[in-house]
Amino acid sequence: MKCIHFLVIGFLCLFSSSSFSQAQFEIVNLGNNYSASQIESALNNSNLCGYYYTLHRRLLVFNDGAIVELLNQQETSGLDDNCFIVKQENTNDYDNVWEISENGHLIRRIAINILK
Repeated sequence: MKCIHFLVIGFLCLFSSSSFSQAQFEIVNLGNNYSASQIESALNNSNLCGYYYTLHRRLLVFNDGAIVELLNQQETSGLDDNCFIVKQENTNDYDNVWEISENGHLIRRIAINILK
């Protein structure tokens, strides 16, 4: 009888935790190097507050060809309003290249122009 109680409690915990944790992104395309689980893990373990747009989805383009969209404010729940910014007209999400380090951390490479 105790075994059944533990199983029921285990399933309830599993399903309740997965129903409360909503993904704040969508994998649009997988590339050559990273699996979906690697991308999900890196994104879930990163603080992307300030990268979400209020009205648009932000594109994260990875160095292996993977593309992820961060959901906009209307599509998400549980994020603070301060995590959202307005996308500027001249913003190009393809200017940044994202990658995942060997230890699973998300890395953002920023293109810069050096003027001489």
